[in-house]
Amino acid sequence: MIKTIKELTVLQQVLAIILVITLVSCGGSGSSTGEKSVETPTTPTEPITDTTPNAFDFSAKGNVEPDSLIASAQITISGINAPASISITGGEYSINNANFTSAAGTIKNNDKIQISITSSSNPLTESIAQLTIGGTSGTFRITTKAVKSFTGVNVDINFNTKHSVGGIESFDRQKFITIHASASENDWGENDAHSRNAPNKDPNLMVNFVTDNDVYFGRDTGSIGWALRNVNEDPVNLALSMKLSHRR
Repeated sequence: MIKTIKELTVLQQVLAIILVITLVSCGGSGSSTGEKSVETPTTPTEPITDTTPNAFDFSAKGNVEPDSLIASAQITISGINAPASISITGGEYSINNANFTSAAGTIKNNDKIQISITSSSNPLTESIAQLTIGGTSGTFRITTKAVKSFTGVNVDINFNTKHSVGGIESFDRQKFITIHASASENDWGENDAHSRNAPNKDPNLMVNFVTDNDVYFGRDTGSIGWALRNVNEDPVNLALSMKLSHRR
């Protein structure tokens, strides 16, 4: 009986080993049994939003005119797949040839952009504008031209130098000024056709000019003749003149 049990135990062990080998061989690739494997479907993933553009910059310009509006060359923004924020300091920008602005905005991939700066009024002075798109910045630099060197004649004037011409080194106020004019000249007036309707800086120009500078009227330029022609003739002389004329 004991022998029979042992024989059965050994037989059971052999059968168990055979069963394990069979199961392992059946668990191989489906191609060995002619069956196709079934793949689990995957859910498509959304593309990651990228608003950081490729590095960009603007070519600097030198020798520009002072106090002038200077524009950069136009560049194309790339490397983003969604609208990106844009801002500027020190100048203005234009997207796709639109009006220049300094206000913050947005920009899309392949948009063209340009910067403008007002140059300094001083020579050899740099001005910088910085444009930021999605956290990436680029700059535009301009430098004004140097002042042209003077090629004319330099005149040295020293007001402390005492000059003498023909032995005369000062004005003798006893030798008063004489002008060829009269007090009734139209040139003394203001707010008329002769002054082109401009007022005199000094409302008492003629009086103050004559008295303050010791000026005297010399040869008359014609106004005295005009004044005399407008004087009424003496009636007595007029009658005598008519008699003489009649006798002739």
